[in-house]
Formats: sequence, structure tokens, C-alpha cells
Amino acid sequence: MAKYLDIHLEDAVSLDELDQIVENKMPCAISLVPEFLRQGRYSHKCLELVKEGIKQGVVLGQQGDTHKCGNNHHLVDRWHEMACPYGRKLEYERQKEIMQRGRETLEDAFNASPRLFVPPNH
Repeated sequence: MAKYLDIHLEDAVSLDELDQIVENKMPCAISLVPEFLRQGRYSHKCLELVKEGIKQGVVLGQQGDTHKCGNNHHLVDRWHEMACPYGRKLEYERQKEIMQRGRETLEDAFNASPRLFVPPNH
């Protein structure tokens, strides 16, 4: 069984680190937050590096859709999306809608389907 590092590409990974991963053709998965793509939070350079990595075999991963809970939390973190530990259960059909919307965002951006799903904060 092959082992992969899954990089959750949020705001923590530097472009230099991402460039080294792609340049050295490191076997890994890069998981993005679709909402961050829609908001333009990833730089053009970052997106180009991810596209190049995908061409080289990097596994494209999807971190939910918005990466945050749809319930209104005031005293606890909102960084969960598919299952709220503080509220009602998210119905299967709603989870499917969230996953599909995020998938379509990634497919539009990278012309590739995600092969990995990462439920935020689970």
C-alpha cells in the first residue's frame, strides 16, 4: 500500500514549500477548500503549482465545500462542515449537495476530479 502525505492547502503552506513539492515530484495529495477558490483566496501562482502537480500525479483532494458549519455558533469553533458535534445531524442529502458543489468547483478550476474527500475537522 502506498503512503501519501495529504497537504491541507489552506493558508499555512508557503508557495516555496508547494513549489518544492511539485518540483521534486513528491507523492502526495493536496486538498483544497472549494469556497476559498470561489473567494479568490488562493493566488494565481498557487493554483498553477497545484495544476502542475496534478499533471505529475499529485492526488487532488477536496476539503468539504465551505469548510465551516452552517449552524450559527457563538462560543465554539465553526470549522466543521459535514457533521456538527454541537447541533442537529446533517442529513445525507444535504451532505451530498455540499460534496457535489465543492467537487464541481474543483473540477472547473483544475479540469480534474478530486480523488480524495477530507471532511473538515473530522
